[in-house]
Amino acid sequence: MSRSAKKEQEIHVLEEAKVLIEDFPPEKILEFESPDFLIHTNRNGTIGIEITEFNKKDPRTQTSRARAEQALHSRLAQRAKQEFESRNAVRLQVTFASQVHLSPSLKGELIAKFPTLAATLIEKFIPQNVFGWAHLDYEQFGGTILEDYLSSVSIARLKESTGVWSFSETMWIDLTIDEIQAEISRKEGKLREYLTHCDAAWLIIVINSHHFSTTAELPSGIGSHLFNSGFERVYIFDRRGRRTVRLSISKSAGTNRN
Repeated sequence: MSRSAKKEQEIHVLEEAKVLIEDFPPEKILEFESPDFLIHTNRNGTIGIEITEFNKKDPRTQTSRARAEQALHSRLAQRAKQEFESRNAVRLQVTFASQVHLSPSLKGELIAKFPTLAATLIEKFIPQNVFGWAHLDYEQFGGTILEDYLSSVSIARLKESTGVWSFSETMWIDLTIDEIQAEISRKEGKLREYLTHCDAAWLIIVINSHHFSTTAELPSGIGSHLFNSGFERVYIFDRRGRRTVRLSISKSAGTNRN
C-alpha cells in the first residue's frame, strides 16, 4: 500500500471511530505522521491520535496450495477492478472474503465470470459519499456463482485516484488479553516521540477491518482488565461491528497526564 493510500485508510478509520466515541474532540483533525493525527483542542491542549490495525495471521495461508489461490485471487481482483473502472470514474477499496477452497470445476467458471459479475454487483452498492462504506453478505449476490465462493464483500469509497481491490479468506479467531497488551506495548516504543508533538496521546487499535481476512472476538473480561500503557486513552475499534471499547489503563509508562 502506498503512503498516500495508507493515510487515506487511516482517515477512513478515524472518521468511522470518532462518531462512536462520545466525547471525541469537536475541533479540526490535522493529518500528521508521528502520531497519525493531531487535534488542537480548546480545553485539553493538543491530542495526538495513533491508529494501528491488529491482524492475527492465519497459519493456513502458509501452504503452497494457499499461496497458489492467493495468486489467483490477486488476478481475479485486478480483473474485476479493471472491469469496474472501465465503466465508472469512482475509485473504491474493495475486499472479497472467500469462504471455500476452489474446486477444479468451480475454478474455471469463476475465472471466466468473476470480473463481470463482481463489477456489476459492486456498481449497485457504490457508497454515495467519500469515506462511505458498504458491507454485502451472500444474500445480496443475486443467485450467481458469487454465492458459492464469497462470504462477503466490503466496499469503501476513496478520495484518491487509485482503487484498491483484494481478496481475503475468512477466519474466526479469539484475541487474548496478552495479545492486546503486546500490541499496546509495541506502540509504546514511539510514545516519547509522539509526545514531542502533543500534550497527550490516544491509541486506537483496529480489529476486523474490511481488508483483513480474520474476524476477531474480544476476550471476556476485557472491560475489567487493567492494561499497562502511557497512552492517555486506548480504544479497541471493531470496524465491522461498529463499536469501540475503551480499555482501562494503568499509566506505568510514558508521561501523559492523568
